Amino acid sequence: MTSTPRGHHYVPLVLLAGFTATGTKTGRLHIVDLVRRTTYPSTPAETGKEKDYNLIEVEGVDPFAIESGLFATEIEGPAGPALATVRSGGVPSDEDRQRLLAFMAMQELRGPSRREAYDDFTTRAMRMLMAAVTDTEEMFEAQKRAHPELEGISREEAMEWASNTKMAWPPTGHLQAQLPSFGPILDLLARRSWMVLIAPAGVDFVCTDNPVVIIPAGTRPVDAPRGFASADAPVLMAVGRQHALLGQWPPDGDVPVWHGMNVDARTVAMMNTCAIFKAHRFIASPTDNFTWLRGSDGSIADRAALVEYLKQQAPGL
Repeated sequence: MTSTPRGHHYVPLVLLAGFTATGTKTGRLHIVDLVRRTTYPSTPAETGKEKDYNLIEVEGVDPFAIESGLFATEIEGPAGPALATVRSGGVPSDEDRQRLLAFMAMQELRGPSRREAYDDFTTRAMRMLMAAVTDTEEMFEAQKRAHPELEGISREEAMEWASNTKMAWPPTGHLQAQLPSFGPILDLLARRSWMVLIAPAGVDFVCTDNPVVIIPAGTRPVDAPRGFASADAPVLMAVGRQHALLGQWPPDGDVPVWHGMNVDARTVAMMNTCAIFKAHRFIASPTDNFTWLRGSDGSIADRAALVEYLKQQAPGL
């Protein structure tokens, strides 16, 4: 059995390192906590992790096979040199491009927001079922006759349990549901053309708990459903404080290409805004400041303004 720490990173160290001031896994990060609406300094080792997040509970299977095998060895390890190449301004080879896209596809699957969506769906389904079986006293009594384990439970108790209970899949269940999507997502990413966005000196991209972002574009409403196959949905992932990958569908009949592009401070702020408002738990930056765009007037704002905005959204936190 492989020995591994119990704190499993849903945002890998190899990615977070690119957003420290030193560009290393031991460097300092500056965190905006989106749950507590506060800020604090941290490190990659202490950021983006959860106890037993990828623990496998299947008889005869190494419980750390996904964390230390698939993720660490097969995905993150090969992606490390590819990320370093992009962060240094180099051009990734064909092999490195595939490693970067595999890293991106897996990162899309492993984040907490996807797991929370599965749990929320399961909770809603459970509550709809319980609403049906407790619709009337007669219906609930019929259920009790069919399910002796309900004996001694009143209809009111069942209704209260359903309204106060949130269903949560174990890590094994989440991984079994999510990992089969890896191949299809990777294929869709590989069919796009990719730009390596290069920020100007002194202007930083940010990283979040949900670093792979589908950006609403085109003429459809912003809240219209979009996925990796959508033509009007560029895909963004910042890979370091000065570099981000942006993928778009090439014109019909054209072969996907990779190229670099220098962007201005406003573009960085716009990309940060897309990432920030897809985040659920945290925003990480190499300094105690970053830029984003206000929705009210499109002006460039700083981190302090974002924290104040968050506090206004949740008074008292």
